Amino acid sequence: MQFEGTVTRVNDKRIAIVVVDAGVVDDPLTAGRVLASYQKTVFGKTPTVLFGRSAGGSGPQYFGPAELVAELSGIDPRRFRWHRYTRKTKA
Repeated sequence: MQFEGTVTRVNDKRIAIVVVDAGVVDDPLTAGRVLASYQKTVFGKTPTVLFGRSAGGSGPQYFGPAELVAELSGIDPRRFRWHRYTRKTKA
């Protein structure tokens, strides 16, 4: 499975950001499960935040630890260097 994301530094903190459909971020239960899955299988101990990109361009939506979400909300997402990652899945 491929996904878009980045690992970056914000205020001297290393964090991972994963791009998801905006609908995922809108549903806290789903967002919590998705976030836990990425953290467990991809990013490990690196704090991780979901970035909901909406088709309508309503602006970024984040889900994750409140302090990281607050820090990210003041940063234009175009400043990040986005990459395509491959996540191994069980067959």
